[in-house]
Amino acid sequence: MPDLIHLERGLQWLSLAAIAGLSLRLRHEKLHRAYPCFFAYLIFEVVRSVVVLPFPTNRTFYGTIYMIAEPIVWVMYFMIVWELYTLVLRRHPGIATASRFTLAGGVAVALVVSLFTLSPDWHNPGGQFPVLHLVNVLSRAIVTTLVFFLLTITAFLVWFPVPLNRNTVYYCLGYSVFFFFKAFFLLSRNVLGPEAARLAGTANLLVATLITVVWMVKLNQAGEEHTVSIGHRWRQEEADRLVQQLNSINETLLRGVRR
Repeated sequence: MPDLIHLERGLQWLSLAAIAGLSLRLRHEKLHRAYPCFFAYLIFEVVRSVVVLPFPTNRTFYGTIYMIAEPIVWVMYFMIVWELYTLVLRRHPGIATASRFTLAGGVAVALVVSLFTLSPDWHNPGGQFPVLHLVNVLSRAIVTTLVFFLLTITAFLVWFPVPLNRNTVYYCLGYSVFFFFKAFFLLSRNVLGPEAARLAGTANLLVATLITVVWMVKLNQAGEEHTVSIGHRWRQEEADRLVQQLNSINETLLRGVRR
């Protein structure tokens, strides 16, 4: 266990360095204006880490800051997903405008579905901090909701070969992986109890740090100009037909919105 504690501590500092490095890179590449919610979250994480890292994780101060900061993080997660949704449909404003109510309903449905999956989380085999466990359960529900929604966005991108800049693709895929593993590790922590909490937290830190490093390497100004598409790359004729179909739907909805 001491080795795991040292590993977790080292990863926390490494994660802070990676997040700070990514923030500086976005600022240097002038991408903070293109992805303001993403950039704001990174700055918040840097500040939070600087405040809590000097203190051991088993101290009351660390736990208090964690519980205060988590609701803020949840709001920022939703802002990031909204930003991704806006970026994916940036070339199709008609669809984006018309589907906002559908989006809100979809998020509500995903939240209800995720709440129904929380039964195992409440059967924690033990723990000294029930309030902290409650925060972790709520966090798992919110992250699972975002996983469902990001899977919908990813399925849309796979089916419709929407042209996106390379940065947006990395941004979207990175958070899809991030939220999926975070939901899995939170479930493991909540179900298996305090014995697995440190291992799950360490694994989550490792995945998050790796994703941050990938972003730091891949996100740049050139990625704003380079356009790629994910869906139907193996059948160009089918891809062109679907894009035309999507553009037609967008134009129809856009005319309806203008009326």
